[in-house]
Amino acid sequence: MSILTRAESATVVRPLKALFFGPSKSGKTTLAATAPKAIMLDTEGGTMSIRESDVDVLRILTWDDMDQALKALMLEKHGYESVILDSVTLLQEVAGAEAGLLRAILANEDPRRAYGSIGAMIRHKILQLNALPMNVIFTAQLRERDAVDMEAGQYPLTPDVTPAILKTLMAAPDLIARTKLHQVGAAPEDVEYRVVFGPESRSQVGNRDIALPYEAQGVTIPKLIELINQRSK
Repeated sequence: MSILTRAESATVVRPLKALFFGPSKSGKTTLAATAPKAIMLDTEGGTMSIRESDVDVLRILTWDDMDQALKALMLEKHGYESVILDSVTLLQEVAGAEAGLLRAILANEDPRRAYGSIGAMIRHKILQLNALPMNVIFTAQLRERDAVDMEAGQYPLTPDVTPAILKTLMAAPDLIARTKLHQVGAAPEDVEYRVVFGPESRSQVGNRDIALPYEAQGVTIPKLIELINQRSK
């Protein structure tokens, strides 16, 4: 049978593929956990905020954990509609342990081979996840900058991953958004959790033909899926 028989119309509604990045405690994990029938691949161990959700959590402690999780999602009948990788930033640490980064540094060896392996390993997992026939939600920490982009006159806002990983991470999803805390009053606790869909000049947030506001509060994954389905009709 020809491979061309697998081609389908671009108007076919597909599962949501999204990346949410932002500073710690800005609502990334809570937002991702609203995904329907979800399993979270947790590299951070910070699931306190989602105790009231229905999401299942699988702690990723080793690279073998990540391998086994992907194989199960690809090959087994599991009933999940969504998978969350929380987060790509901390997955770098898991990959670094597998690639022997710390050993190379302590032995005063050139760590470039280890860094190259880390990039290749994570890019492969991003592409494997993105190809799953289910909703795929990536999260990443916001990179803290110590230098201003002189051309823009502002700090650029990007996910905290290496450049070798960033290209693949930004290319894979159909939706990229930034989470943030917005001060609405004088007291420190007077804040709102907001999601920036853009477009904005400071970061590469945006989406592929989904009717979304520049910034919103109270966002959920089911609502985003509903908007995508409406746009596709």
